Amino acid sequence: MLTQELQDQMNRIKWWHQIDIGNGVVTPGIDNTQQRVKDLGLPDDLHGKTVLDVGAWDGAFAFEAERRGASRVLAIDEFIWAGKGWASKEGFDCARRVLGSKVEDMLLDVYDLTPERVDKLVRSEYSGTGSHAKRCGFQENRTSIFLQMIA
Repeated sequence: MLTQELQDQMNRIKWWHQIDIGNGVVTPGIDNTQQRVKDLGLPDDLHGKTVLDVGAWDGAFAFEAERRGASRVLAIDEFIWAGKGWASKEGFDCARRVLGSKVEDMLLDVYDLTPERVDKLVRSEYSGTGSHAKRCGFQENRTSIFLQMIA
């Protein structure tokens, strides 16, 4: 059950993702995140994997990777988390706290994403950040970029 304080905080946040934070409570995001998770084709079992979520925003995909057993999850964002868009990092921070998540975060622009900054990349599965990803040499697919890295 939500406390009134948490409900008030959630209502003040401009959410993009709909994140299941437990006990039947889902953040009031405008994105149909559950459908995007299905469309992404993320493996059910991510045990032993390290996942990078680029353009994390509220962190729905990072938290989902953690829920599916990823041993390490790093969420990066710069545009939203630095307050350059219509929202902020409040949603990510709130969801991480409520979920008791260990997802790591880094304020980093996708243009500054290099293996040296975020570990050595060994295999990648890309799904979305569009032209930003292409300019960095990544290929676009659907939703958010996930990279498997050496842990």
